[in-house]
Amino acid sequence: MIGIVTGLLSETGCIPPSTDRQIVSTGADASRARQAASALVDQGARALLSFGLAGGLAPEARPGDLLLSEAVVLPGGGEVATDPVWRARLEARLRSAGTTVHGGLVAGSEAPVVSVEDKRRLRDATGAIGVDMESAGVAEAARGAGLPFVVLRAVADPASQRLPAAAGRALGPDGRIRALAVARGLLDRPQDLPPLLRLWRQSARAHAALRRAALLAGPALEPD
Repeated sequence: MIGIVTGLLSETGCIPPSTDRQIVSTGADASRARQAASALVDQGARALLSFGLAGGLAPEARPGDLLLSEAVVLPGGGEVATDPVWRARLEARLRSAGTTVHGGLVAGSEAPVVSVEDKRRLRDATGAIGVDMESAGVAEAARGAGLPFVVLRAVADPASQRLPAAAGRALGPDGRIRALAVARGLLDRPQDLPPLLRLWRQSARAHAALRRAALLAGPALEPD
């Protein structure tokens, strides 16, 4: 069984169902992601995959681009390398279909990286091309168990874009979008509506990229 950790419940729908895959959505919470990844290991996972959306940190990481990272930079420092054989096999399948795939590093974060300034600081500190809140937990669980893991992410918000405040209220602990919380946030800050709609369109593009990548990957979505 391969264990897959996502942040959004909608991200799980991008992966074709399989009896050899168990997917857990953790609501973009670093602590829950770490616990979920460890639980998947305890349940017998033979490999781990961090899958879903990411924020861009480098200018070349545009909405809809895929990140297939060589290593994860942990929030407390240090890196955990992804499995090179599995990653190369997956990258070959994606690139053969003309998909834009970036390598490099992905930074794990304990909190949302919202502002352009914070994204720049994280980029300068880590050299990462993207950031998410699940990959560090997956990396730590895989390292602790001696299991292979990879990170496959699609960029939603680029480095040049600040996340609207309403986006921070959107996600519940089960990975579902909380429409009422978003609506209340927009009542407080109606100026967030245009950037929120922009982010929604970019997220839809990133979801489409993930669905296509999962289909193109086929058996490469799992290690040999």
